[in-house]
Amino acid sequence: MIKDELVRLNELPLFVRLVGVATPGRGIAVEVELTEVDDISLTVHCKLIAQAEGTPTALVQPDEEPSA
Repeated sequence: MIKDELVRLNELPLFVRLVGVATPGRGIAVEVELTEVDDISLTVHCKLIAQAEGTPTALVQPDEEPSA
C-alpha cells in the first residue's frame, strides 16, 4: 500500500487503486488478484485477496535516496 487506496504492484511497473478497501496502512504488503485488464482504455481492475500482518515493508530500496 502506498496511500489511501493506491497499491504498487511488485511484478509489474504499475500502480492501481483498490476502490472501497479500508487502507491497512502505508507500506503494508497486500495480495491482489487482477480481475480485468482493458487494453483499449488501459485500465486494470483488481481485488484484495490477503493482507500481510506485522511491520510495514520498506517503500524505498536500501540503495535509493528517499525523495524530500
